[in-house]
Amino acid sequence: ASVIAVDIGGKRFAIDITRDMTERKKAEEALRSSEEEFRSLAESMPQIVWVTRPDGWNIFFNQQWMDYTGLTIEESMGHGWNKPFHPDDRQRAWDAWKKATAEVCEYALECRLRRADGAYRWWLVRGAPVKDAAGVIVKWYGTCTDIHDLKMAEIERENMRAQLRQSQRMEVVGRLAGGVAHDFNNLLTAILGNCTFLLADIPKDDPRRADVEEIRKAGERAANLTRQLLAFSRKQVLQPRVLDMNSVLTDMEKLLRRLIGEDIELRISRAEGLAPVKADPGQMEQIVMNLAVNARDAMIKGGRLSIETGNLDLPKLRVLSHDALVPPGRYVLMTVSDTGSGMEPQVLEHIFEPFFTTKETGKGTGLGLATVYGIVKQSGGFIDVHSEPGQGATFSIFLPAASGAGPEGGQAEEGEGIKTKKRWGQKSSGTILLVEDDEVVRRIALRILTDAGYIVIQAKSGQEALTHLDEQFDLLLTDIVLTDIPGVEVAARLKSARPALRVVFTSGYADSPDIREILSRPENRFLQKPFTAQALREMVSEALA
Repeated sequence: ASVIAVDIGGKRFAIDITRDMTERKKAEEALRSSEEEFRSLAESMPQIVWVTRPDGWNIFFNQQWMDYTGLTIEESMGHGWNKPFHPDDRQRAWDAWKKATAEVCEYALECRLRRADGAYRWWLVRGAPVKDAAGVIVKWYGTCTDIHDLKMAEIERENMRAQLRQSQRMEVVGRLAGGVAHDFNNLLTAILGNCTFLLADIPKDDPRRADVEEIRKAGERAANLTRQLLAFSRKQVLQPRVLDMNSVLTDMEKLLRRLIGEDIELRISRAEGLAPVKADPGQMEQIVMNLAVNARDAMIKGGRLSIETGNLDLPKLRVLSHDALVPPGRYVLMTVSDTGSGMEPQVLEHIFEPFFTTKETGKGTGLGLATVYGIVKQSGGFIDVHSEPGQGATFSIFLPAASGAGPEGGQAEEGEGIKTKKRWGQKSSGTILLVEDDEVVRRIALRILTDAGYIVIQAKSGQEALTHLDEQFDLLLTDIVLTDIPGVEVAARLKSARPALRVVFTSGYADSPDIREILSRPENRFLQKPFTAQALREMVSEALA
């Protein structure tokens, strides 16, 4: 109610006006109740709730926002909502907002928001416009939902799918590499074999000899390329022999210095009286090479790579971080240490897993350390690693010490005889069943063996080889990969009838783990293609000795 004064006809009157405010009071109460209800709803929700003006100026946040971001309400209002966004997501957030306001559509964005402790988590930010009767936007209401765990699971699934695709590609490439190596090694066997025949007939002062030597050298370089293909496809057959790891490191030292570069210091410490080990020298070199490459990549600004050997007698079980237990015994310990960036504990948990890598895409396959682990385990050894961020890494490799004789000598030069290996001029005796489906390789092997004095029975396939079961022969020389029956099966059938039969396998590659396991047994001899005349004679001579 209110009183107003008015003049009427020169007289002043006071008029009492009473208005009914009931509806207005009801409206105000309803608005107040609605706002309180909205606040209660906003504060009770597990999500962050926000409200902005049409221009993006923030006018409301629930307490969840302040609790998560650590910002005050004053810091958050206006355009303060953009402060916690990850620097890489801020522009995306603005672009998404501009698009939503321009097209009057829902605002939706997956982004990272900084938590009060500085950590970032993934959130789904969504907003919807509220319009008046004329269709004009008056406000935006929105929420932020924590999707970090879902996002991490999604990223992990995508990583697994990528690893599967990579694994499938590697398998295909591996099969291709193995097949190419097999055919290529047959060709190289013919090239190197014919070079040997020519060099035996051409006088040393003949100018043509230099041409043949160049052909032979090119063939040997090509053979090295096929060995790399086989290493990549993991179809190599281990050929263990007793060797000295100090000698392996000495032979590799120049190569390692070129590999790691001038800004990295190389220190090699070789223990005196180092026990020999029984391992494949090529695979041991592969271990050192892979670890050296990893160390180099971890020392971008230079550093020190240290390789040390030593004898180790374990009186009791030792627990390692990756191989649960190392049994008691005598070992040769080789440690490879660097002063690089080191690794986090979560990285150390996965470093030997195939396709796990911390390098940028395209900078590594994630197979280097997995290959090292496989070679060490296949050689009967164990591997451990210690690393801390900023403190470099140390890989420790335990190889069982070989008992008995010391390291074997290197490959004999052409024309040299060692122990049971006959000299070229000596004639041998015995009958050999030669099974080879490649005509050129079969002809090369036949000439090498008959020149050495052996009687040779030829077979172009596994089935043909089995037809000679009743004939007398002292040794089976068979390719593993035949067009009908695998050479391993041919040997098994013949040996079941003749347990004392000696066998030498040849191949450009071994196409399955089962075959590689069979060939790694001491009683089974394996001659890698391409082979030289001397290597074939020596292998056959050893088998028949």
